[in-house]
Amino acid sequence: MAALTTPLSFRPQRFFRWWLDELAGLLPERWRQGLSQGTPILAVDLAGDGLTFRYFHGARCDELGRVAFSERTADAMRDAVGPLLHKARGRNALTALRLPIDAALRKTLEMPAVAESDLKDALFFQIDRQTPFAAEEVYFDYRVVGRDVAAKRLSAELMVVPRARVDEALAMVGRWGISPSIVAIAGDDPRTPPSSNLLPEDGNGARGRGWVFFNVAVTGLALALLAAAVYIPLEQKRARVEDLTAKVAEAQREAQETSALREEIEQLVEHNRFLADAKRQTPLITVILDELTRVLPDDSWVYQLDIRGPEIRVAGYSSTASNLIGLIDESPSFRTPAFRSPVTKDPRSGLERFNLSFQLESGEE
Repeated sequence: MAALTTPLSFRPQRFFRWWLDELAGLLPERWRQGLSQGTPILAVDLAGDGLTFRYFHGARCDELGRVAFSERTADAMRDAVGPLLHKARGRNALTALRLPIDAALRKTLEMPAVAESDLKDALFFQIDRQTPFAAEEVYFDYRVVGRDVAAKRLSAELMVVPRARVDEALAMVGRWGISPSIVAIAGDDPRTPPSSNLLPEDGNGARGRGWVFFNVAVTGLALALLAAAVYIPLEQKRARVEDLTAKVAEAQREAQETSALREEIEQLVEHNRFLADAKRQTPLITVILDELTRVLPDDSWVYQLDIRGPEIRVAGYSSTASNLIGLIDESPSFRTPAFRSPVTKDPRSGLERFNLSFQLESGEE
């Protein structure tokens, strides 16, 4: 079982790393960035056609050179990489071997936040369940990619590489004089320094050479914390003021947006009120036609009806067009009828042609 393969003994490296992280969390952000420069690293990127050497120190990245395989013998490779290794050794750099990105199986897992202090052991027991490999068959590492403080959960990206592939790569570069203390996976940007180590912390001294530098970092951080004892409260207050200022600015922006929306709503309401009033003031055509049909006699017919606001114009034929003025005037819906042109007689039908206008009684809909 996987549970029997990982000892539960106390690991001083992990304890001091946790202690260092806790102390660093008390420092202001600018101080943490200054202390995060760390130990210089010589990254050896292993690709299908050769090796690329890059030197990292803090945010600085220098490409030292590249050595192509091109069917060279082991001695020839050793002679080619020797000068590049010599440059890094003069700077007390750790050596990191970076495998291609496709060499690793990556998977993001949700874990309880309480497990963060011993997250690597917790992820060890997930390898059998979350990957096609047994825990004893792989080297692995992780990085925290997200936290949900409210739910007390965190997201960790698990990186797993078969042991055989790592051991084979270590044996190959070892023949060329390269002895990595870190094995990592190349990221999307080769100019980003290694942020993980697949090699176990307590196995064959793989990280032993970095222990001296770690102790130096712990000592330096302790001295920095002592010197910052007075400054930290002021820095925290400054950060609080900046946070409150940002919140006030956001509230002002939201208030301006709310005011603009309120004005837009008021304009829309006013526009709709105008349309409703205009509709109420406009007579319904069906009402006009109904009343006109009731008023005109059966021997009359209309071929043109023109409604212009309160004015109505009608043209048509009737046997006695002169009687239409009186009939329209008697309607409660119409007023002031008058002929717009003289009445003429149509020779074909024998009917009188009329063209008259009248007003719609105010308040009629």
